[in-house]
Formats: sequence, structure tokens, C-alpha cells
Amino acid sequence: AIIDITSASTASTDAGSIMQINSTGVLASGANVLDINMSGGATANVIDITTSSTLTTGNLIDLNFGNIADTGNAIDISMGAAAVNAKGINISTAAGVRTDNAIAITENNTTGTVPSIQWDSAETGGGLLDANLTGALTTQNFIDITASAAFTSNLIDLNVTGAVTTANILDISSTSTGLTTGRLVNLDWSPGSATTATGDLFRLNIGTNGNVGNIFNVTDTSSTLFSIGETQITSAIPHQFT
Repeated sequence: AIIDITSASTASTDAGSIMQINSTGVLASGANVLDINMSGGATANVIDITTSSTLTTGNLIDLNFGNIADTGNAIDISMGAAAVNAKGINISTAAGVRTDNAIAITENNTTGTVPSIQWDSAETGGGLLDANLTGALTTQNFIDITASAAFTSNLIDLNVTGAVTTANILDISSTSTGLTTGRLVNLDWSPGSATTATGDLFRLNIGTNGNVGNIFNVTDTSSTLFSIGETQITSAIPHQFT
């Protein structure tokens, strides 16, 4: 190594840091506190942090923004067009009993209108999000959304303004042969006390300019059993009223 620092310091104060850089001046654009430029490429890591068998209770990297109106990013990752086989962020965990999250975001935005996560994509291939589950979950949910506070907005909002031709906005399908008491879709409203709602639990609506073959269609092997159109209801099986 060109620079090799070995320290057995156990100091607990800021003054006992192994390496410390203090900057008090206002750096101009392009003047960085630490600047690493590589033109020769690398097969190893540019920055490598490896912990030993000794327990670490602090953070390997700790970023703290002061209580000032910063406009820069804590971490900014820009991928070049040729970096098609590189990942912006790669997180891998070993098999074990986890007691904390691999990724945790705690947000306290009270009056702002910007989301905690903003995802803008102009891609035409690859998809926006691909989640593959190979483990068998038992008590935990793959995606779990719990809302305990009253809200007037939508918990999930799908708004498609582009042309939809043969694709589905929401597609739920299963080829499972082990389905017993489970359901593909389960909607349940069980208030804790007597409650009267004035709205609908489930509603299908077509706007003024919309025309469709069936608003609702129940099929068995692609054959219609029961359907609701804009002008009539069609049933291919007898009805039983009890």
C-alpha cells in the first residue's frame, strides 16, 4: 500500500479519530473534500470496508445532514450508458434469522407534497420492478401495508393515461395446484363496532365516452357463465335464490 495506517486506538472522542478531515471554507463547484479519479480501471474495489470477527455497534458509513436547508444529495449515483451490467446498489444477505430490516426508511414528512420514494422511468424494456420469491412465507406477507391513521387519499392509486391495448393494468393469475381454502382476491370489511357506510365497498364505473363488451364477466374455460353489459345482464346457468 502507498499509505498504510494501522491503529489499535480505543479512543472514544472525536479527537481520537484515526483519520479526520475538517473543512470550514465554502468549497467551490468541482472542489471536493475527497476526490478519487480512476483512469486505469480496477478489478478490485475502489473503497473496501471489511469487518472482522469483533462485534461492530456503530455504522460503517454514517452520513449526517446538519439542520440547514441543504439542496445536495447525501448519495448521488449516476450510471453511464455503457454500464449495462453494473448495479447502482447491490444488497445481499446471508441465510439466517434476521432481527432487523435489510433496508429501513423512517420518514417524518408532515406538510410536504413530495413522496418518500420518487421513481421516474422512461425505459421501454426490462420492467420497473421485478420481485421473485422462491422461499415459502408462512406468517409474513410478501408485501405488507398497514395504515393505522385516518386518511382521505388513496392507499394505492393506479392512474394510466397512456394507451392500453391488449395489456392489463392489473393482472392476478395463478397456476397453483395446492389452492384449498385460499383465495386469489379477498376483500373484507369488519368494523370493530356498528358502522354505517354511505359509499360502495366495490364499484365498477364506465365514463361517458367509454363503450365495452362486458363490464363484468365470469367465465369457465373462456365460456361466459354470467356477464353484465351496458344494456343487459346475461346468465348461462340457472339461478338459485335462498
